[in-house]
Amino acid sequence: MNSKERDWLSSYLQKLQLEILTVGYNRVKPQWKNWNVAPPFCCLYFIEEGEGWFKIKGRETHARSGDIVLLPAGVIHSYSTSADKPYVKYWCHFQAKVGEMHLFHLLNMPNRFPMIEPERFRDRFRDLLNAYRSVHPLAPLQAKSALTDIVTMLFHVCLPDQVQPASNPSLDKHNEIIRYIEDHLSDELTVEQLAKIVNYSPNYFIQFFKTMQGLSPIQYINNSRIEKAKRLLLTTDMSQAQIASELGMEPHYFSRMFKRHEQFSPQHYRNMMKEREMRCISPEVF
Repeated sequence: MNSKERDWLSSYLQKLQLEILTVGYNRVKPQWKNWNVAPPFCCLYFIEEGEGWFKIKGRETHARSGDIVLLPAGVIHSYSTSADKPYVKYWCHFQAKVGEMHLFHLLNMPNRFPMIEPERFRDRFRDLLNAYRSVHPLAPLQAKSALTDIVTMLFHVCLPDQVQPASNPSLDKHNEIIRYIEDHLSDELTVEQLAKIVNYSPNYFIQFFKTMQGLSPIQYINNSRIEKAKRLLLTTDMSQAQIASELGMEPHYFSRMFKRHEQFSPQHYRNMMKEREMRCISPEVF
């Protein structure tokens, strides 16, 4: 994975929204199988015991004890367990979206993951199951944290060249627009101007962008400018006026927009984060 692809992966994961639908643990019946199904959610299995196979995008994959299987939402697949050694498995149905797009439609990555440390993965899946079944008010956060850890572990298991950005005309146009925005944050950017880059009408472009990002083009541009401003506030000594100029804004408008997004003025934000950083690196006094 080259630096540009790492940037895309980081961008997707930064915007990733996970939603748990259901979680379970069971021993399947020897007849457990299905053909050519495409549920509108992701299916994740950790195989604790047993053997079987999955067929995804025409490719058959055998899975056995210690394997993790990921079936992306909306992708046609078939599956079956061995009649002699039926699966005992943890499983989770969930949504993983970047805007309105499914994460695993934006990326090409394996569907089966042989785990190096299956005990660690099993423990985290137990945490997910226990939190999902709990009625404690903090349980939803604990469940989402466990699922986030599980998805993170899947990416760690993949070799660098096993995760690649997917390619299709819509994604290519989306990526072209995002690159243009990132390269021209200091310029005046309009919907009409961006729509011309991909030869869309302004109205169609707005809907296209919302589908891909979950935000309007203007919201995305403003958020990107705020994120760049935060980096400059924390990593440089540039004045607010200089940062505003770097973002193509008038200083008073920059200050107002920053406060609306972050609930703090740029200077307050800089001071607060610097103080927090100093507290983190200062030696403890006994």
